[in-house]
Amino acid sequence: MFFDSRKKVSLGGKGAEKKQESKQQFVERTRKEREAREHERKRERCSLRIQAFVRGRRATAERREFERQGWDESLQKMKHAWAQAADDAASAAVGKELDSLLRRFLFFYRRNNDKDNERLSSIGLWLVVNGTAGPNTRPGVKILSHLYSGADSNDAKRRIQKFCHLCMQRLKRTVTSPPGNVQALDAGVLVRLCNRGAEENRGGMAEQLLESLLAGGLMEVIRARLDADDKEEEAQKQPLQLVLVSLVVQALG
Repeated sequence: MFFDSRKKVSLGGKGAEKKQESKQQFVERTRKEREAREHERKRERCSLRIQAFVRGRRATAERREFERQGWDESLQKMKHAWAQAADDAASAAVGKELDSLLRRFLFFYRRNNDKDNERLSSIGLWLVVNGTAGPNTRPGVKILSHLYSGADSNDAKRRIQKFCHLCMQRLKRTVTSPPGNVQALDAGVLVRLCNRGAEENRGGMAEQLLESLLAGGLMEVIRARLDADDKEEEAQKQPLQLVLVSLVVQALG
């Protein structure tokens, strides 16, 4: 009669805690909880983006290695086909193969990879002097006339421009070093492809290429090399300086 055995439940929470938390404290607590939830959401989003970035980089690296496989053999086959090309149809077929090789090369090339730099030199040397035994001893650059007149000429021109920019960037990285065969080769490629009087200059490609290289900093390389020339006697000049002087004459001609 005087005692109720039923358990009493306070629907308002613990009275002691309710009395201790003021309105300002309640607002502050809810604000911190919102910030903590927002921080956790941001952390999860960042985690997903980092994972996607890592997966993408790994997939790209694997694809580059895949494209490198068999590339050297394909280059040798293309050189041999060019050496044996006796008519325009055969030359056009080799031109398509060169375009495919350039596309693959521009994708997997990394400047810190020694093998990739050897491949860059190999293409450049073939373009300038050929050097492959066979009936056709013309430099590989002669094939560009077929690329520039094909259905995919715009893509081919962009790839040639990118290839020349790789040669120029390599010249930039070694501009303070004593010139050697690699630097002379890179400069020779630029001179040969910027030759406005060459038969492979279709649609003003030489002018477009030279304009692109100048916008990319070619004059900086030329000035640096000319400064190096001034410090050396004429008899001691290396082929690279002389080639770059020729390029200056063409640029201003």
